[in-house]
Amino acid sequence: MKIRISHEKYAVVKLHSIPNIRDTGSFISLSVSEKEISLVCPDNQIPTKYILLERNWRLLKVNQILDFEMTGVIFKISSLLANEQISIFVISTYDTDYFLVKEKNLQKTIKILSFNNYMFSE
Repeated sequence: MKIRISHEKYAVVKLHSIPNIRDTGSFISLSVSEKEISLVCPDNQIPTKYILLERNWRLLKVNQILDFEMTGVIFKISSLLANEQISIFVISTYDTDYFLVKEKNLQKTIKILSFNNYMFSE
């Protein structure tokens, strides 16, 4: 399976209200629930008003379209990384899955997944 690594650093942000998001061609994810608003965005697009902020994430994309019947993609990745004490933040879209790891764990993540037959590109 191929995984593409974004060259940008990302942030995970908890917000008071839905921000005005502009399309810059970068990956952005906005989640709204009954209790919170969460935004994943490049570091250079963090809204000025936020509740909590976590920086220095790197975004990795499962670089293929995943059929809804396909199972275990994130389970396998998360299990391999959890065995090495690397936590991930997962986002699924209609076509594929994304996951974020802290910048400090990126090289270790690449090493672990490469050893398990994942291929990487930027």
